[in-house]
Amino acid sequence: MLVGEVAKECVEHVGVEYHYRIYSERTLSPAVQFHGRWLMKLLDLLVCAKVREYRLAQQAQIKAIYETGAKLTHDIKNILQALNTFIELVDDVEDGEALPLIRYQLPTLAHRLAHTLAKLNAPAVESSRLEHIEAWWYLVKARYAGREIDFESEGLALISNSDDLINIDVLDSVVENLLENARYKRQSLQRSNSGGANMGIVTRLVIEAGQFSVTVTDEGCAIPAEKSDQLFKQAIESEKGYGIGLYQCAKSARRFGYHLVLSENREGCVQFKISGSLQSKQSTSECLEMGTK
Repeated sequence: MLVGEVAKECVEHVGVEYHYRIYSERTLSPAVQFHGRWLMKLLDLLVCAKVREYRLAQQAQIKAIYETGAKLTHDIKNILQALNTFIELVDDVEDGEALPLIRYQLPTLAHRLAHTLAKLNAPAVESSRLEHIEAWWYLVKARYAGREIDFESEGLALISNSDDLINIDVLDSVVENLLENARYKRQSLQRSNSGGANMGIVTRLVIEAGQFSVTVTDEGCAIPAEKSDQLFKQAIESEKGYGIGLYQCAKSARRFGYHLVLSENREGCVQFKISGSLQSKQSTSECLEMGTK
């Protein structure tokens, strides 16, 4: 049969994605029609599988782009919040008392910004910048000085060497996210005249037997159950951002052996906790050697 000629016989099959037809210049027997329809059904299954595979690959790519973009946006937002803190210190503190702190912190912020921008070129590469936990704790307290946040610590006196290290990129991201969420909750209560001025926020560091934990506790309202169950599993609805901060923080924490949990969730006491093992320079070098083998 030539193209453009009218076929005497046509067998059709309506598939999930496409409509299939087999044309013939001869009359087809019922058996041939039956086998023709089965062949078209088989072809439809193969086509659907390929289409589904392509769409899943597209969805995975879009999800990776979304998560990477949201995480970088979140990191840059934290850096901007730290810069705003320095501006407030300059405005509030006279006689240059804040200058030593700003001079010490600015190189750290510059490194964090450079690291964030580097993720645009290699989003799958996670940083493992290590710092002594006592030095990190001092910087966190200084960064949030004057923000009506209480800081408590236990076990710092037990540290006697420089080998008690933590991944400060992960800890900075997690603690800043938790503190900013708590501060936003307090500000929301203040705007609605619901007693937000009296809502306390406490950050506590505990070190014991080579382990550390950092808790951020606020005295606000409890997180609804439908949200608390999904906090670390997926992005959630948020009034002030993408709702992906805690999800990304939990992923980064797990990747480096830390654990982020909602340890308390009741009216007047909402507490998040990140914990893990302190690292030594020797153990860190051994891990790096094992990773390169």
